[in-house]
Amino acid sequence: SSIIRQWEVRCNKMKNVLFVLNFNNSFEGNFMRSILALSEQVENDGGKAVFLIPQNSRQTDWAANLTSRGSEVYDFVDGLSAIFKNTKTIKKIIEEHNISIIHSHFCDYRQHIPIAFAKAGRKDIDYIVHVHQNPPKRSAIYEKLAAFITNATVYISVSDSIHNTLSISGKPTVTISNAVDFSRLEFSD
Repeated sequence: SSIIRQWEVRCNKMKNVLFVLNFNNSFEGNFMRSILALSEQVENDGGKAVFLIPQNSRQTDWAANLTSRGSEVYDFVDGLSAIFKNTKTIKKIIEEHNISIIHSHFCDYRQHIPIAFAKAGRKDIDYIVHVHQNPPKRSAIYEKLAAFITNATVYISVSDSIHNTLSISGKPTVTISNAVDFSRLEFSD
C-alpha cells in the first residue's frame, strides 16, 4: 500500500526508534522475538533501538535479555499519578538518543498521555501505535478524545476486524497480520 511505501521511505531517513512496550508477561514469546528482530533491523540499518518498559517487568527474562544484548532500556512507572515523571523520562530519551520514531505496543492512556506531552510540538517525531485488540465499543466523542490524547501519526492494526473499528479521527491505519494467522491452522480435529 502507498502508506507502507511512504513509511519505508521515511524510515530510511529516520534512524532511532523508541519502543514503548507495555508488556507485562513473564515470558518472552513471539511478541518480544518480533520486537528484537525489528530492533536488530533498525540497528543493521545504522539506527538505534531504545526501549521503555514497565518498571515491574525488570525482573523478567526478556527484560534481562534486552539489557544483556546491550540495549538502552528505561522504565516507566505505572499509574495516572506518574504521568509527569514518565513525560520527563520520555523527553530525556528523545533528546539523548535523537529519537525520530516512537513505536508503542499494548499502551493505554497512561502511556499515551506522557508520549503526547513529550513530543508536543515535535513534528519531526512520528508516533506509530500498534493496536493488538479491538478497543471497547465507545461513543464517537470518546473515540475523538482517545485519538486526540494518543495523537498517533499512524495506527497499525493486526487484523481487518481491528482496522474496521479504528475509525479514529481519520488517521491512517494499515493492517499487518498478527503473528498467528488463523487461516493457517488445521481445523479438522
